[in-house]
Amino acid sequence: MVAKFDYDSRQLSPNVDAEQVELSFRQGDIITVYGEMDDDGFYMGELNGLRGLVPSNFLQTSSVTPTTAKPMSKKSTAAAPGGKPLTKKSSDVGKSSAQNVRKSSAAVKKGDSSSKVRKG
Repeated sequence: MVAKFDYDSRQLSPNVDAEQVELSFRQGDIITVYGEMDDDGFYMGELNGLRGLVPSNFLQTSSVTPTTAKPMSKKSTAAAPGGKPLTKKSSDVGKSSAQNVRKSSAAVKKGDSSSKVRKG
């Protein structure tokens, strides 16, 4: 599972023994979860070789596991089908084709100030 938020058991937990039984973690940490969630909403988890309780509401599921996570190569080039790198010719600037037209996204709300278009 992946940590959605930072969790410092010393500051955020109401339990007096939190530092001894709970794991502290940072947003984005990959936490290995063992077993089912307990009645209080905690999992037994492991991070960096340490085991402890982790609050379920600070976690989200992920397809990435510590054993399958691999760093991405720094030399990465986007490629079109057929293995050719994607490039745009200067002669293509200003031209429009059906393949290049992006349909509007449902995620952008009408009237959203961040999506205003400036007319020139």
